[in-house]
Amino acid sequence: IETGGGGGNEAALIEHTISGAYENSTASTVGYGAFYNCSAFTSIDLPAATTIGSSAFYSCYSLANVSLPAATSIGSYAFTYCSALTTVSLPQATTIWSYAFQSCTALTSINLPAATSIGNFAFMNCSSALTTVSLPQATSIGDYAFQYCYSLTTVSLPQATSIGYGAFNGCYSLTSIYLPAATSIGTNAFYYCSALPSVSLPAATRIGTYAFYGCYSLASVSLPAATSIGNYAFYNCSALTSIDLPQ
Repeated sequence: IETGGGGGNEAALIEHTISGAYENSTASTVGYGAFYNCSAFTSIDLPAATTIGSSAFYSCYSLANVSLPAATSIGSYAFTYCSALTTVSLPQATTIWSYAFQSCTALTSINLPAATSIGNFAFMNCSSALTTVSLPQATSIGDYAFQYCYSLTTVSLPQATSIGYGAFNGCYSLTSIYLPAATSIGTNAFYYCSALPSVSLPAATRIGTYAFYGCYSLASVSLPAATSIGNYAFYNCSALTSIDLPQ
């Protein structure tokens, strides 16, 4: 843990026996693996922390409450396997790195109003309770970012231009997507999103291979700007009756 008044590379190794709530009002940085596998941890409150390092809270599987109001960067694997974590509110965070919340299976909501970049696998396998994703400033959604979020029904990404490979792969409860700015839909992006009834992508020029493969409920597709549609992009979309393509 590094504080604003520290002299540089100070760090504290937190023993695995730490339990209950942890609060530190001056810490500005939480370093690599700082609380790794502190399995009895239930809550953290770090009001001054701006940077959360890689694996900082990895496998803190009793951690249910997190308060990080000033954090701008969440490192890779920072909360991976925090399986009791139910909500994430990071009002200042702009960057969520790869695997940051992977397998947080109890997660019901995420509030990331300032996030511009969601890394690869960032929320993969948040499978049980996450129903809505709304990221008003995000421009880039990484590969497999929300793969296997089985309960996800609604996605709103008004600024996103790039949807990575497999970003919503296997999200079989997904019924609504809002992607008005997306220009590129990656390979397998919505693979087996079998409840999705319609797709409107007014700005999309590229639809990747297998992008909507196995979307059995998909009845209508609007792609007025598309210049490239990959192999098997709509394979097994057996309900498809309407498709709007450039003239």
